[in-house]
Amino acid sequence: MPKSWAPDRQRCRAAKVPAGRGFATTTKIARIVIARACASPLPFSLVIADALYGQDWHFRRMVEEAGLGYVVAIPNSQQVKSLAGCWRIDHLISEAPDEA
Repeated sequence: MPKSWAPDRQRCRAAKVPAGRGFATTTKIARIVIARACASPLPFSLVIADALYGQDWHFRRMVEEAGLGYVVAIPNSQQVKSLAGCWRIDHLISEAPDEA
């Protein structure tokens, strides 16, 4: 549902959107879907996602806390933080030795 629809209850009723249903970002919806899958008997252990999800630390953290493996794309501008500092991923990759 478009964000602009959420406060327009008359429009939502006309479109048969259930009462109480509001706007949610794609990454929030993905976290809900993964949580439901974890609560189901569905056997899975890996999540694969594009950079939209890879740059959302809430998404990555939720997947980690669920004990799932994951492979996510990240944009070149993604920052990696550690106790030693913060770097863009493209800078770290360009500085890595050839054998890395």
